[in-house]
Amino acid sequence: GLTRDEDGEDGGGAGAGGDAALVPAQRSVIATASILVRVDEVVLVLPRVTGVATASGGYVAGEDTATDPDDPTQTTAVVVLRVPTGTMPAALEQLAGFGDVLSRQQDIVDVTEQVVDVESRVASARASVGRIRLLLDRAQSISDIVRIEGELSRREADLESLLAQQRSLQ
Repeated sequence: GLTRDEDGEDGGGAGAGGDAALVPAQRSVIATASILVRVDEVVLVLPRVTGVATASGGYVAGEDTATDPDDPTQTTAVVVLRVPTGTMPAALEQLAGFGDVLSRQQDIVDVTEQVVDVESRVASARASVGRIRLLLDRAQSISDIVRIEGELSRREADLESLLAQQRSLQ
């Protein structure tokens, strides 16, 4: 999940009058975690895993369940949950409570620069699409309309791609 956390570092001294408040920079982070839990009945635990995702404000992004053909009692499942970073610790604790934790791993990646870059590129792309639409409104000839529509389609596709990147960082 993604969250914006306050960075506790000072940005330098206050202004000459001392009245300027220091505002910590907003940080965007993506946290990932992996937990391997051995349970007695995988099929019975899967709905509970989905419940953890939902209760945490997230969802199940993927599930892969397999049963050993030589031993039908041996079932494994890999479930990918997407939950907000702030609810991840509690979700992990709930998942750990379903059985024996065999392994657990967590990472946090600061994506602040990517978020700022994509936000800037989205704003530029929207402005560019707006300018092309104005040109299209003023076009006089069929050849101009066809050429401008082609450029508009390309720029709208670029904007959609940037918006998808932006959503993936949220």
